[in-house]
Amino acid sequence: MKAAGYIDSKIAPSSKLDTPVEKISKSLDDDPELSDFWNVLKEREDLKLLFKQTKDMAPNDIKKIIRIIKAIEDEEDRNDG
Repeated sequence: MKAAGYIDSKIAPSSKLDTPVEKISKSLDDDPELSDFWNVLKEREDLKLLFKQTKDMAPNDIKKIIRIIKAIEDEEDRNDG
């Protein structure tokens, strides 16, 4: 099958065993910022939940949520300082 072109000889056998998370991580190696984001996201359940809750929202709704988060942070800064 390899000789007929059905199997790519360049693909290492171990790559067939990669999990989806590992495949994504490897594909992001060329973009450090996106790779950092992915590495944090895959480890934090709270961020996974936030993404799941907002992924289907319109961009304007997400901007509203960001403004609310910033307002909460500003309020906390005023109370701490």
